[in-house]
Amino acid sequence: MEDIIRIKNDVGITWRIYEDESVPYDLEGKKLTLYLIGPMGRVPVTDFAVSGNTVSWVFHGKDQQYTGRYSVELCENEGDVDMHTVDFCNAFRLTECSHKASKGSDENMTLAYINLQSTVAFGGGPDVYVSAIMDKDLEMPYAFGGLPQGTRVSDLEGQTFSRLFDDILFPTVFPALTGPSAALSLAGSKLREVGAAAPSLYDFSSRLDRGSILLVGELQNLRAGELVYDKSFLFINGDPADKTLPQTMPLGAASYRFRAYYGAGPQPYDNKGKAYDAPLPAGYVDSNAVEVFGTLPWYATTAGATGGTALKQQLIRWTLPAGSMATPEFTLEPTDTSAQVISTPREITEIFVKDETSGNFIKSDLSSFAVKQEDRTINGLTQPYNTYTYTGAGRGKITIKIKF
Repeated sequence: MEDIIRIKNDVGITWRIYEDESVPYDLEGKKLTLYLIGPMGRVPVTDFAVSGNTVSWVFHGKDQQYTGRYSVELCENEGDVDMHTVDFCNAFRLTECSHKASKGSDENMTLAYINLQSTVAFGGGPDVYVSAIMDKDLEMPYAFGGLPQGTRVSDLEGQTFSRLFDDILFPTVFPALTGPSAALSLAGSKLREVGAAAPSLYDFSSRLDRGSILLVGELQNLRAGELVYDKSFLFINGDPADKTLPQTMPLGAASYRFRAYYGAGPQPYDNKGKAYDAPLPAGYVDSNAVEVFGTLPWYATTAGATGGTALKQQLIRWTLPAGSMATPEFTLEPTDTSAQVISTPREITEIFVKDETSGNFIKSDLSSFAVKQEDRTINGLTQPYNTYTYTGAGRGKITIKIKF
Protein backbone atom coordinates (compact mmCIF):
# COMPACT_ATOMS: atom_id res chain seq x y z
CA MET A 1 0.00 0.00 0.00
CA GLU A 2 1.25 3.47 -0.87
CA ASP A 3 2.43 5.53 2.11
CA ILE A 4 0.46 8.78 2.24
CA ILE A 5 1.82 11.47 4.55
CA ARG A 6 0.41 14.80 5.60
CA ILE A 7 2.69 17.50 4.14
CA LYS A 8 4.91 19.49 6.57
CA ASN A 9 5.80 16.36 8.62
CA ASP A 10 9.40 15.12 8.83
CA VAL A 11 9.69 11.85 6.88
CA GLY A 12 12.43 9.34 7.79
CA ILE A 13 13.31 7.23 4.74
CA THR A 14 15.28 3.97 4.82
CA TRP A 15 16.15 2.27 1.52
CA ARG A 16 17.77 -1.17 1.38
CA ILE A 17 19.43 -2.39 -1.82
CA TYR A 18 19.82 -6.10 -2.69
CA GLU A 19 21.62 -7.91 -5.51
CA ASP A 20 18.81 -10.46 -5.46
CA GLU A 21 16.07 -11.25 -2.99
CA SER A 22 18.50 -12.42 -0.30
CA VAL A 23 21.94 -10.91 -1.00
CA PRO A 24 22.50 -7.31 0.26
CA TYR A 25 24.45 -5.03 -2.03
CA ASP A 26 27.21 -3.31 -0.04
CA LEU A 27 27.06 0.47 -0.63
CA GLU A 28 29.77 1.55 1.78
CA GLY A 29 32.82 3.22 0.26
CA LYS A 30 31.13 3.64 -3.10
CA LYS A 31 30.59 6.89 -5.03
CA LEU A 32 26.86 7.47 -4.60
CA THR A 33 24.45 10.24 -5.55
CA LEU A 34 20.86 10.28 -4.33
CA TYR A 35 17.89 12.15 -5.82
CA LEU A 36 14.35 12.90 -4.67
CA ILE A 37 11.96 13.25 -7.63
CA GLY A 38 8.61 14.97 -7.19
CA PRO A 39 6.49 17.95 -8.21
CA MET A 40 9.51 20.20 -7.67
CA GLY A 41 11.57 18.20 -10.21
CA ARG A 42 14.72 16.07 -9.62
CA VAL A 43 16.50 17.39 -6.55
CA PRO A 44 19.76 15.96 -5.11
CA VAL A 45 19.75 14.72 -1.51
CA THR A 46 23.01 15.69 0.18
CA ASP A 47 22.54 14.70 3.81
CA PHE A 48 22.01 10.94 3.51
CA ALA A 49 23.82 8.26 5.50
CA VAL A 50 25.14 4.90 4.23
CA SER A 51 25.36 1.72 6.29
CA GLY A 52 25.96 -1.61 4.57
CA ASN A 53 23.28 -1.96 1.91
CA THR A 54 21.15 0.86 3.32
CA VAL A 55 20.85 4.58 2.63
CA SER A 56 18.77 6.72 4.97
CA TRP A 57 17.85 10.36 5.37
CA VAL A 58 15.12 12.67 6.62
CA PHE A 59 12.91 14.67 4.26
CA HIS A 60 12.20 17.56 6.59
CA GLY A 61 8.73 19.10 6.76
CA LYS A 62 10.26 22.58 6.44
CA ASP A 63 11.53 21.64 2.96
CA GLN A 64 8.20 20.26 1.71
CA GLN A 65 6.48 22.66 -0.70
CA TYR A 66 4.31 20.49 -2.95
CA THR A 67 1.81 17.69 -2.51
CA GLY A 68 1.90 14.73 -4.89
CA ARG A 69 3.87 11.54 -5.52
CA TYR A 70 7.60 11.29 -4.86
CA SER A 71 10.15 8.82 -6.20
CA VAL A 72 13.80 8.21 -5.24
CA GLU A 73 16.81 7.44 -7.42
CA LEU A 74 20.28 6.17 -6.43
CA CYS A 75 23.29 6.34 -8.76
CA GLU A 76 26.64 4.64 -8.34
CA ASN A 77 29.59 6.19 -10.22
CA GLU A 78 27.34 8.80 -11.81
CA GLY A 79 28.92 10.15 -14.99
CA ASP A 80 31.73 7.55 -14.91
CA VAL A 81 32.40 4.15 -16.43
CA ASP A 82 30.56 1.32 -14.66
CA MET A 83 27.68 3.60 -13.69
CA HIS A 84 24.63 1.91 -12.16
CA THR A 85 21.23 3.38 -11.36
CA VAL A 86 18.26 2.12 -9.40
CA ASP A 87 15.01 3.89 -8.57
CA PHE A 88 11.90 3.37 -6.48
CA CYS A 89 8.88 4.89 -8.21
CA ASN A 90 6.02 6.26 -6.13
CA ALA A 91 7.89 5.74 -2.87
CA PHE A 92 5.35 7.86 -1.01
CA ARG A 93 2.83 10.64 -1.48
CA LEU A 94 2.34 13.93 0.34
CA THR A 95 -1.24 15.09 0.87
CA GLU A 96 -2.71 18.38 2.06
CA CYS A 97 -5.17 16.90 4.60
CA SER A 98 -4.52 14.75 7.66
CA HIS A 99 -7.65 12.67 7.09
CA LYS A 100 -6.23 11.48 3.76
CA ALA A 101 -2.89 10.44 5.29
CA SER A 102 -1.88 6.94 6.34
CA LYS A 103 1.17 8.20 8.26
CA GLY A 104 2.28 11.39 9.98
CA SER A 105 -1.20 12.45 11.04
CA ASP A 106 -1.58 11.13 14.63
CA GLU A 107 -2.02 13.38 17.61
CA ASN A 108 1.56 12.87 18.84
CA MET A 109 2.97 14.26 15.56
CA THR A 110 5.84 11.76 15.60
CA LEU A 111 8.37 11.26 12.81
CA ALA A 112 6.81 9.32 9.90
CA TYR A 113 9.01 6.41 8.75
CA ILE A 114 9.12 4.87 5.28
CA ASN A 115 10.99 1.62 4.57
CA LEU A 116 11.88 0.90 0.94
CA GLN A 117 13.54 -2.12 -0.64
CA SER A 118 14.89 -2.62 -4.16
CA THR A 119 16.48 -5.62 -5.84
CA VAL A 120 19.05 -4.97 -8.57
CA ALA A 121 21.68 -6.96 -10.38
CA PHE A 122 24.79 -4.85 -10.89
CA GLY A 123 27.19 -6.41 -13.38
CA GLY A 124 24.96 -9.30 -14.53
CA GLY A 125 23.40 -12.30 -12.85
CA PRO A 126 20.81 -15.01 -13.35
CA ASP A 127 17.93 -12.52 -13.43
CA VAL A 128 19.59 -10.30 -16.03
CA TYR A 129 18.81 -10.54 -19.74
CA VAL A 130 21.83 -11.49 -21.88
CA SER A 131 20.97 -12.01 -25.55
CA ALA A 132 22.45 -14.77 -27.67
CA ILE A 133 22.15 -12.48 -30.70
CA MET A 134 25.63 -11.44 -31.86
CA ASP A 135 24.57 -8.19 -33.52
CA LYS A 136 23.85 -5.97 -30.54
CA ASP A 137 22.61 -3.19 -32.86
CA LEU A 138 19.82 -5.36 -34.23
CA GLU A 139 16.54 -3.44 -33.94
CA MET A 140 13.02 -4.65 -33.19
CA PRO A 141 11.07 -4.53 -36.51
CA TYR A 142 7.76 -3.90 -34.72
CA ALA A 143 6.59 -2.42 -31.46
CA PHE A 144 5.81 -5.03 -28.82
CA GLY A 145 3.95 -4.14 -25.65
CA GLY A 146 5.69 -1.11 -24.22
CA LEU A 147 8.87 -1.63 -26.28
CA PRO A 148 8.87 0.66 -29.33
CA GLN A 149 9.87 -0.27 -32.85
CA GLY A 150 13.61 0.28 -33.29
CA THR A 151 14.61 -0.87 -29.78
CA ARG A 152 18.08 -2.45 -30.05
CA VAL A 153 19.42 -5.58 -28.38
CA SER A 154 21.96 -3.42 -26.58
CA ASP A 155 19.11 -1.33 -25.16
CA LEU A 156 17.70 -4.39 -23.38
CA GLU A 157 20.77 -6.33 -22.30
CA GLY A 158 21.59 -5.90 -18.64
CA GLN A 159 17.99 -5.27 -17.64
CA THR A 160 16.28 -7.58 -15.17
CA PHE A 161 13.55 -9.85 -16.42
CA SER A 162 11.16 -8.11 -14.05
CA ARG A 163 11.94 -4.81 -15.74
CA LEU A 164 11.52 -6.33 -19.20
CA PHE A 165 8.15 -7.88 -18.37
CA ASP A 166 7.02 -4.59 -16.82
CA ASP A 167 7.96 -2.75 -20.02
CA ILE A 168 6.22 -5.33 -22.23
CA LEU A 169 3.04 -5.85 -20.23
CA PHE A 170 2.63 -2.33 -18.86
CA PRO A 171 3.56 0.16 -21.59
CA THR A 172 4.58 3.61 -20.49
CA VAL A 173 1.79 6.13 -21.01
CA PHE A 174 2.75 9.78 -21.14
CA PRO A 175 0.45 12.49 -19.87
CA ALA A 176 -1.36 14.93 -22.17
CA LEU A 177 -0.42 18.51 -21.35
CA THR A 178 -2.81 21.42 -21.91
CA GLY A 179 -1.47 24.90 -21.26
CA PRO A 180 -3.22 27.63 -19.29
CA SER A 181 -5.64 30.14 -20.81
CA ALA A 182 -7.44 33.26 -19.65
CA ALA A 183 -10.98 34.52 -20.29
CA LEU A 184 -12.59 37.94 -19.95
CA SER A 185 -16.28 38.85 -20.05
CA LEU A 186 -18.29 42.04 -19.53
CA ALA A 187 -21.50 42.60 -17.63
CA GLY A 188 -23.67 45.15 -19.40
CA SER A 189 -23.96 46.53 -22.90
CA LYS A 190 -21.03 46.56 -25.32
CA LEU A 191 -22.70 49.41 -27.27
CA ARG A 192 -22.75 52.74 -25.42
CA GLU A 193 -23.23 56.42 -26.20
CA VAL A 194 -20.21 58.64 -26.62
CA GLY A 195 -19.46 60.39 -23.33
CA ALA A 196 -21.39 57.85 -21.27
CA ALA A 197 -19.60 55.95 -18.51
CA ALA A 198 -17.13 53.43 -19.87
CA PRO A 199 -16.89 49.97 -18.24
CA SER A 200 -15.03 49.98 -14.94
CA LEU A 201 -12.80 47.26 -13.57
CA TYR A 202 -15.73 45.91 -11.56
CA ASP A 203 -17.87 45.43 -14.69
CA PHE A 204 -15.50 42.73 -15.96
CA SER A 205 -15.17 39.11 -14.92
CA SER A 206 -11.77 37.54 -15.49
CA ARG A 207 -10.68 33.95 -15.09
CA LEU A 208 -7.53 31.87 -15.37
CA ASP A 209 -7.88 28.29 -16.58
CA ARG A 210 -4.73 26.66 -15.24
CA GLY A 211 -4.72 23.97 -17.93
CA SER A 212 -4.38 20.28 -17.16
CA ILE A 213 -2.13 17.26 -16.95
CA LEU A 214 -4.25 14.30 -18.07
CA LEU A 215 -3.07 10.71 -17.69
CA VAL A 216 -5.19 8.08 -19.44
CA GLY A 217 -8.07 10.56 -19.51
CA GLU A 218 -7.95 11.37 -15.78
CA LEU A 219 -6.74 14.62 -14.21
CA GLN A 220 -3.31 14.12 -12.69
CA ASN A 221 -2.77 17.77 -11.85
CA LEU A 222 -3.16 21.32 -13.15
CA ARG A 223 -0.52 22.47 -15.62
CA ALA A 224 0.06 25.97 -14.23
CA GLY A 225 0.34 27.30 -10.70
CA GLU A 226 -2.19 29.59 -9.08
CA LEU A 227 -3.16 33.02 -10.40
CA VAL A 228 -0.83 35.77 -9.14
CA TYR A 229 -3.43 38.43 -8.38
CA ASP A 230 -1.10 41.31 -7.59
CA LYS A 231 0.66 41.03 -10.96
CA SER A 232 -2.37 40.41 -13.20
CA PHE A 233 -4.18 43.34 -14.85
CA LEU A 234 -6.52 44.63 -17.56
CA PHE A 235 -5.10 46.55 -20.49
CA ILE A 236 -6.70 48.31 -23.45
CA ASN A 237 -6.31 48.53 -27.21
CA GLY A 238 -3.70 45.78 -27.41
CA ASP A 239 -1.05 47.67 -25.43
CA PRO A 240 -0.05 45.95 -22.14
CA ALA A 241 1.58 49.21 -21.05
CA ASP A 242 -1.79 50.99 -21.18
CA LYS A 243 -3.51 49.93 -17.97
CA THR A 244 -5.53 53.14 -17.48
CA LEU A 245 -9.14 52.37 -18.31
CA PRO A 246 -11.12 55.24 -19.91
CA GLN A 247 -13.71 56.90 -17.70
CA THR A 248 -16.07 57.78 -20.57
CA MET A 249 -16.72 56.16 -23.93
CA PRO A 250 -14.78 57.47 -26.93
CA LEU A 251 -16.19 57.31 -30.44
CA GLY A 252 -15.42 53.91 -31.95
CA ALA A 253 -14.10 50.68 -30.43
CA ALA A 254 -12.20 50.23 -27.19
CA SER A 255 -10.63 46.77 -26.76
CA TYR A 256 -10.01 45.22 -23.33
CA ARG A 257 -7.85 42.20 -22.44
CA PHE A 258 -6.82 40.47 -19.21
CA ARG A 259 -3.18 39.48 -18.65
CA ALA A 260 -3.14 36.64 -16.12
CA TYR A 261 0.13 35.83 -14.36
CA TYR A 262 0.49 32.36 -12.85
CA GLY A 263 3.00 30.55 -10.69
CA ALA A 264 5.14 27.59 -11.69
CA GLY A 265 3.22 24.37 -12.17
CA PRO A 266 3.85 20.85 -10.83
CA GLN A 267 5.96 18.13 -12.42
CA PRO A 268 4.02 15.85 -14.82
CA TYR A 269 4.52 12.08 -14.47
CA ASP A 270 3.93 9.09 -16.71
CA ASN A 271 1.83 6.14 -15.54
CA LYS A 272 4.91 4.57 -13.89
CA GLY A 273 5.66 7.61 -11.79
CA LYS A 274 8.58 8.82 -13.90
CA ALA A 275 8.97 12.55 -14.42
CA TYR A 276 7.79 13.60 -17.89
CA ASP A 277 8.72 16.83 -19.60
CA ALA A 278 9.21 19.62 -17.04
CA PRO A 279 7.07 21.76 -14.76
CA LEU A 280 5.57 24.75 -16.54
CA PRO A 281 7.59 27.80 -15.46
CA ALA A 282 5.85 30.85 -14.03
CA GLY A 283 4.52 33.14 -16.76
CA TYR A 284 1.40 34.79 -18.11
CA VAL A 285 -1.32 34.39 -20.72
CA ASP A 286 -3.56 37.01 -22.36
CA SER A 287 -7.33 36.59 -22.57
CA ASN A 288 -9.70 37.06 -25.46
CA ALA A 289 -10.45 40.67 -26.45
CA VAL A 290 -13.69 42.26 -25.25
CA GLU A 291 -14.65 45.17 -27.51
CA VAL A 292 -16.92 47.96 -26.34
CA PHE A 293 -18.21 50.43 -28.92
CA GLY A 294 -18.90 54.11 -28.45
CA THR A 295 -21.46 55.59 -30.87
CA LEU A 296 -23.69 58.61 -31.45
CA PRO A 297 -27.47 58.24 -31.24
CA TRP A 298 -29.93 59.09 -34.01
CA TYR A 299 -33.48 60.45 -33.71
CA ALA A 300 -36.83 60.18 -35.52
CA THR A 301 -40.49 61.02 -34.96
CA THR A 302 -41.71 57.50 -34.32
CA ALA A 303 -44.70 56.43 -32.22
CA GLY A 304 -45.06 58.59 -29.14
CA ALA A 305 -43.28 61.66 -30.51
CA THR A 306 -45.00 64.96 -29.72
CA GLY A 307 -44.48 68.60 -30.52
CA GLY A 308 -42.09 67.94 -33.38
CA THR A 309 -39.48 66.43 -31.02
CA ALA A 310 -37.76 63.44 -32.57
CA LEU A 311 -37.19 60.48 -30.23
CA LYS A 312 -33.88 58.73 -29.61
CA GLN A 313 -33.76 55.44 -31.49
CA GLN A 314 -31.98 52.14 -30.96
CA LEU A 315 -28.20 52.62 -31.01
CA ILE A 316 -26.23 51.53 -34.07
CA ARG A 317 -22.53 50.68 -33.93
CA TRP A 318 -20.39 53.53 -35.24
CA THR A 319 -18.55 52.50 -38.39
CA LEU A 320 -16.55 54.13 -41.16
CA PRO A 321 -16.83 55.34 -43.87
CA ALA A 322 -19.85 57.62 -43.98
CA GLY A 323 -22.90 55.80 -45.35
CA SER A 324 -21.94 52.45 -43.82
CA MET A 325 -24.33 52.69 -40.83
CA ALA A 326 -27.73 51.18 -41.63
CA THR A 327 -30.81 51.44 -39.42
CA PRO A 328 -33.36 48.69 -38.96
CA GLU A 329 -36.73 49.45 -40.51
CA PHE A 330 -38.76 51.98 -38.52
CA THR A 331 -42.13 53.73 -38.90
CA LEU A 332 -41.85 57.49 -39.34
CA GLU A 333 -44.92 59.38 -38.14
CA PRO A 334 -45.99 63.02 -38.15
CA THR A 335 -46.48 64.58 -34.71
CA ASP A 336 -49.47 66.54 -33.52
CA THR A 337 -47.81 69.84 -34.46
CA SER A 338 -45.24 69.06 -37.17
CA ALA A 339 -44.29 66.85 -40.06
CA GLN A 340 -41.99 63.84 -39.96
CA VAL A 341 -38.44 64.49 -38.68
CA ILE A 342 -35.15 62.51 -38.78
CA SER A 343 -31.92 63.69 -37.11
CA THR A 344 -28.57 61.94 -37.69
CA PRO A 345 -24.93 62.62 -36.70
CA ARG A 346 -23.87 62.26 -40.34
CA GLU A 347 -25.58 63.05 -43.62
CA ILE A 348 -28.13 60.50 -44.80
CA THR A 349 -26.71 58.87 -47.92
CA GLU A 350 -29.61 56.54 -48.81
CA ILE A 351 -33.28 56.15 -47.93
CA PHE A 352 -35.53 53.16 -48.67
CA VAL A 353 -39.35 53.22 -48.47
CA LYS A 354 -41.35 50.05 -47.80
CA ASP A 355 -43.98 49.08 -50.38
CA GLU A 356 -46.82 47.88 -48.16
CA THR A 357 -48.25 45.70 -50.93
CA SER A 358 -45.12 43.67 -51.73
CA GLY A 359 -43.22 44.24 -48.52
CA ASN A 360 -40.14 45.24 -50.52
CA PHE A 361 -38.04 48.31 -49.78
CA ILE A 362 -37.66 50.66 -52.74
CA LYS A 363 -34.84 53.18 -52.93
CA SER A 364 -36.08 56.76 -52.77
CA ASP A 365 -34.48 60.20 -52.36
CA LEU A 366 -34.47 63.10 -49.93
CA SER A 367 -35.97 65.68 -52.29
CA SER A 368 -39.09 65.97 -50.12
CA PHE A 369 -37.04 66.72 -46.97
CA ALA A 370 -35.57 70.04 -45.87
CA VAL A 371 -32.23 69.68 -44.06
CA LYS A 372 -30.56 71.98 -41.57
CA GLN A 373 -27.46 71.80 -39.36
CA GLU A 374 -27.91 71.94 -35.59
CA ASP A 375 -25.98 71.00 -32.47
CA ARG A 376 -27.06 68.38 -29.98
CA THR A 377 -25.59 67.83 -26.53
CA ILE A 378 -24.77 64.16 -25.97
CA ASN A 379 -23.65 63.38 -22.41
CA GLY A 380 -22.19 66.84 -22.04
CA LEU A 381 -20.49 66.79 -25.46
CA THR A 382 -21.65 69.09 -28.29
CA GLN A 383 -22.07 67.23 -31.58
CA PRO A 384 -23.16 68.55 -35.03
CA TYR A 385 -26.31 66.89 -36.41
CA ASN A 386 -28.25 66.96 -39.67
CA THR A 387 -32.00 67.35 -39.13
CA TYR A 388 -34.36 66.34 -41.98
CA THR A 389 -37.96 67.62 -41.95
CA TYR A 390 -40.55 66.29 -44.41
CA THR A 391 -41.95 69.08 -46.61
CA GLY A 392 -43.81 67.10 -49.25
CA ALA A 393 -47.51 66.46 -49.75
CA GLY A 394 -49.45 65.42 -46.70
CA ARG A 395 -49.07 61.79 -45.72
CA GLY A 396 -49.51 59.53 -42.73
CA LYS A 397 -46.99 57.17 -41.19
CA ILE A 398 -44.47 55.47 -43.47
CA THR A 399 -41.99 52.62 -42.92
CA ILE A 400 -38.44 53.31 -44.08
CA LYS A 401 -34.77 52.41 -43.62
CA ILE A 402 -31.85 54.83 -43.95
CA LYS A 403 -28.05 54.78 -44.19
CA PHE A 404 -25.77 57.50 -42.86
